[in-house]
Amino acid sequence: VAGTPQPPDCHSRRTWTEPLLAVLPERHPLAKRSAVTWPDLAGETFLVRHGGTGPQVHSHIVLRHAERWPAPSILRFDVGRGTLLSLVGQGFGITIVGAATALLPTNGIVFLPFTDEPEPVAFSAVWSPSNRSAALRNLLSLANDMGRKVCTDYRSILPRIAKA
Repeated sequence: VAGTPQPPDCHSRRTWTEPLLAVLPERHPLAKRSAVTWPDLAGETFLVRHGGTGPQVHSHIVLRHAERWPAPSILRFDVGRGTLLSLVGQGFGITIVGAATALLPTNGIVFLPFTDEPEPVAFSAVWSPSNRSAALRNLLSLANDMGRKVCTDYRSILPRIAKA
């Protein structure tokens, strides 16, 4: 899950972190920049998913706009991540994602880092304390390994993102 939840009756462990990126259509006026700030995006229409990390993305956008600019325009869609990125590419709005999303094959969009985002996005595993299965141990081990790989992979593409 996105974030570092501490549910009262569950165990949780942070598995990895990654920088937050803005996703804009290639033809957007800001697309030629090497990075963006939250003030650059004031007045934009944001697209988020109903499911997955959509609720956290929605909350983050609202938090960043709070008391600074008018309430952001946020449209929610019941779609997968790939379809949401396609909607951005078609010019329906912009979105924000973790840097690992930039590893996906995409067309018509650019990924830009934020210069004013204070910290990377954390991702965590959450499970029942009564679950002591080998499958859970293997899953947590795999999540840790994948977290290290994701961090290495997105760091290798950050220079390319910044030149977009």
